[in-house]
Amino acid sequence: MLSIALALLTDRTVYRFYRIKRVDPVIMLIVSMGVMFTMAGLTRFFIGTEDRVFADGARFILKARDMKETLGLSEGVTVKTSQVITVVMTLASAIWLFWFLGKTKIGKMMRAFSDNKDLALLSGINPERIIRLTWIIAAILATIAGTLYGLDKSYKPFVYQQLLLPIFAAAIVGGLGNPLGAVVGGFVVAFSEVILTYAYTKFLHYTLPASWVPDGLVQFLPTDYKFAISFMILVLILIFRPTGILRGKLQ
Repeated sequence: MLSIALALLTDRTVYRFYRIKRVDPVIMLIVSMGVMFTMAGLTRFFIGTEDRVFADGARFILKARDMKETLGLSEGVTVKTSQVITVVMTLASAIWLFWFLGKTKIGKMMRAFSDNKDLALLSGINPERIIRLTWIIAAILATIAGTLYGLDKSYKPFVYQQLLLPIFAAAIVGGLGNPLGAVVGGFVVAFSEVILTYAYTKFLHYTLPASWVPDGLVQFLPTDYKFAISFMILVLILIFRPTGILRGKLQ
């Protein structure tokens, strides 16, 4: 409820003014950056800067030692409770969102308003109602995402600033305005970061003769370059396919 109230208050005090003025999308982007820095300051003031670790019950469903002993593997596999919860909640949220947008009357009205605002107004759609509902859904999904991330990684007050560029890149890569594109873009960005920064030493140890395995870490890029990878993917998409992989709406 607090997330919904904060989202609606932010829209009422900030975005509604610029929406009435019908400013260019680039102005909205700059305004959003201002809101981001404001939220960061408020977070520091009210919550502080220290990390907060969430207890997620049984930490591991499958432990590495148990897997090694049971299956006779040389390397163990671990599965955390938070990872299973994340997968289940993500699938449930995505299925519900696609059903809501594609099958319900309100969802179809939201899509119509997104595609053509003027035509939607002529059709009798209440824009303020649609916008409020959009903020409510966004706040709920953001709360779910933040909680799941906190369960798996612990909560850091400024971690969202580090995630902002990959999230923005994923939306552009998949196609703005396309929910399925956001999912596809997220996988593209995430796997690109992992593939280019992963240490392949152990992988090469199992796939190559021992004499061929190089010493030290084998990486295309150090892990510090993860954000640079997101940025480069974003730049390349904007240059060669600005509408995204699934041809979203770039205005």
